[in-house]
Amino acid sequence: MSDDSRNTDPVRVQVVGRQFRHDGEEYHTGDELEVPEWVLDGYPGRIEPVAEPEPEPTAETEPDDGDGVDDDGADGEEGGEDEIVVDPDPSDLSVEELSERIADVDDVELLAAIQDAEEEGEDRTTAIDALEKRIAELEG
Repeated sequence: MSDDSRNTDPVRVQVVGRQFRHDGEEYHTGDELEVPEWVLDGYPGRIEPVAEPEPEPTAETEPDDGDGVDDDGADGEEGGEDEIVVDPDPSDLSVEELSERIADVDDVELLAAIQDAEEEGEDRTTAIDALEKRIAELEG
């Protein structure tokens, strides 16, 4: 193979042998560096490619967990800046605990979001009744 046909794309590698020299530098076991791809091919057992880290899941890449809930809270709409995060999930509370917590909530949109979360989760009639009653109190 001539020098003109060598693949010069950079590859991130880790030294797995005792030591490795490249471009006048000495590297030891565990060291990482970038080398042209043809260098990797020429030193099997001394250097190995480093796996690229998996990207952090985002709303665009996170797999659907099949629960029927849009986990980014945007209900499939673009730009979820106005989303309301319900924490804790009402399903994590007893109806009595939920009723106590919503008694101090004066935000109808938040109460509606809690109701949506309840309907998508446990869907308890008594919890939904308590939420609807509180919303009706606020809407007068």
